[in-house]
Amino acid sequence: MKFTPQQLKEFVSRYSSVLPEGATERIIVDNCGGLAYPLFGSSFSRLYSSSNDLVLPGDVNTDKLNTMESCLRNMRNYVDDAAQHARDYSFKLLYIKGNNETGRNLVDFFVHNTVPIYRFGVGRTSLTSAKTVGRFCDMIRSGHERFEERYDRIKELAEKLRSS
Repeated sequence: MKFTPQQLKEFVSRYSSVLPEGATERIIVDNCGGLAYPLFGSSFSRLYSSSNDLVLPGDVNTDKLNTMESCLRNMRNYVDDAAQHARDYSFKLLYIKGNNETGRNLVDFFVHNTVPIYRFGVGRTSLTSAKTVGRFCDMIRSGHERFEERYDRIKELAEKLRSS
């Protein structure tokens, strides 16, 4: 049986006690019965805005190059490791399309090198059992414990790039 978005929200609410603080609000329930947990917060979309893309300025120095390299390498490793973590729980790396105003759609078949990295999440496009929703929440909980420090380091590097 495929769940409606409202049913999924209710199941997530039931399992919210196992989730880290603030995680429930970040979970995306799409219109087709899928769940995703975004790998990056909204601050990363601003890092890659059309007016502030990561480009090499004419006066770039070695410190900024090192920071850029470290940030990008950390982001890539974080996404790769999060995708493997999701697979360990029988979930996938997803592309989160749309926004709060237009609605969110979860896509599990996409060309990875054509999608903005800050649009990645982990989850499944269709959930059909309460047990799977519970496993999704367990994946988030264990991933949070495993990846929180790495994510904070990426945010720190991204902020350093913004301010330099």
